[in-house]
Amino acid sequence: MSVLDEDELLNFNILHYYHSLEELTDPILLKEVNFEVICADLRSLPQPLYEDYCSKIIDFKLFVEKFTEFVRSWSELSLISCLRKDRTEKERLKIIEDFWNEYRNGMQVQGAEHFQNNPNQSYVILRKL
Repeated sequence: MSVLDEDELLNFNILHYYHSLEELTDPILLKEVNFEVICADLRSLPQPLYEDYCSKIIDFKLFVEKFTEFVRSWSELSLISCLRKDRTEKERLKIIEDFWNEYRNGMQVQGAEHFQNNPNQSYVILRKL
């Protein structure tokens, strides 16, 4: 069940594209822009909230709440932007709260392990030729 209608759902975008290490160190592209790779690495970063949960600093309920707050902090503007303009402010606020309640419910079903890692981070050191 979605709290968004079909058009709103299609308009809800959070743009994330994580480049592969191969893309970031493509020798043909780097040669075109006069760079060379000094060092490149890909690391999986731990999720601090998940670590707190595993260390029993926070329980699962608090983990779900804090993780939802974290995601909400950087994605809610995209959610608000996708809502139809003809909705009343009251409707919009209800949809936003319903959306985050569904997100929390989904986290509870999936369990904490699903959220244990941040996306991989690439580290590239280049030299200008």
